[in-house]
Amino acid sequence: MALMELAEDVLACPSVVVALSKALDSGRHGDGPADEPLDAATATLVRAFMYSGFELVPPMLYCPSPAYVLLGYDAM
Repeated sequence: MALMELAEDVLACPSVVVALSKALDSGRHGDGPADEPLDAATATLVRAFMYSGFELVPPMLYCPSPAYVLLGYDAM
């Protein structure tokens, strides 16, 4: 949460995007297939971020590797 305060108050960022690997438990960061399901560790982090106000970001907005899930937060 300190990072969010920094982004909002000090840096005045209008939004924040976080990229999480879909395979945190397995150690295969960034090289999985596009339809790879979220592992337990990633699913837990996604729920925690969503509880804090983050939303899932459509991947077409940033074109990340398909092995990542994007979460965004609108600070304004």
